Amino acid sequence: MNQTNQQRRRAFSVIEFFAVSTIVGIIAAIVLPRVVVDDKLAREKIRDHYAAAISVAVERYKTEHQRWPVSIADLATDPEFFPDGLPANPLTGRPFELDPVTHSVK
Repeated sequence: MNQTNQQRRRAFSVIEFFAVSTIVGIIAAIVLPRVVVDDKLAREKIRDHYAAAISVAVERYKTEHQRWPVSIADLATDPEFFPDGLPANPLTGRPFELDPVTHSVK
């Protein structure tokens, strides 16, 4: 009889498996939403940083050329502004746009 008990204890029972699966599911339900929210918040902060950097470059362009840039692409012609190229909006993956009236980045 002792040998039979040892053979049974070598594997997980169905109840143990479901208990562990439930605990893992609860932990995932708590952690996953925080990771997703933190990722979006980080991308929003990066977007704000890029928009601020582009706004500074627009002001600098105005000072150096005595006119406002027609579009953000005007900043790309001078490698001094963005030597690695214009950053894209991390939320949409599309380029930023310049409002032709207010000259603000959107």
